[in-house]
Amino acid sequence: MVVKKNERYLGDGLYACYDGFALWLRAPGEREDDQIVALEPDTLDCFIRYALKIERMRKIIGRAVNSERAKQLEAGPNYDTTIERDMDRDQVVGRDITND
Repeated sequence: MVVKKNERYLGDGLYACYDGFALWLRAPGEREDDQIVALEPDTLDCFIRYALKIERMRKIIGRAVNSERAKQLEAGPNYDTTIERDMDRDQVVGRDITND
């Protein structure tokens, strides 16, 4: 596998580089059988919005987990620790997911 000069390793076997127009993602394969995807500006914008939505959801869940975890510790071992979430609406509906 040859790493190109302007590529950056992102982790999990994924490399990225930007050519001034598109973000190129490359997952090296066996025998130079790389999988390559180019995210043009509109697609890159959608991808970034999606990633930000995931990050917001992780923060919301983290706050809910921390808040509910405190209640769980106060309530003792019989506390219900289930969670339901609706990611499309960016809301956490249920409770602690740390024991799932």
